[in-house]
Amino acid sequence: MPKMKTHRGAAKRFKVTGTGRILRRKAFRSHLLEKKSSVRTRRLGRSSEVTGGDKAQVKRLQLRAYRTVTAARSGEVSRGFRPPPGWWRSWPRCRPCASG
Repeated sequence: MPKMKTHRGAAKRFKVTGTGRILRRKAFRSHLLEKKSSVRTRRLGRSSEVTGGDKAQVKRLQLRAYRTVTAARSGEVSRGFRPPPGWWRSWPRCRPCASG
């Protein structure tokens, strides 16, 4: 059976945080802003969490991103190699650089 693919439209609209929450943008912030109060436009500019039945739907559409976050949190996937601070000081230098 082929791999399950992430829905590309959902990948552009939703973000999965490191704790597994799904964030979305609020509606009504794209145009006709003159009639809306400043307080309202600022509130609409903040991202919001997907809740309720929509969360299960978005999880299914963003399968790959959600699995990566949950796997990383459970320790199934390594976070990658991070060199210690100052590692470049002990790195061997080329001959022209070593003299200067």
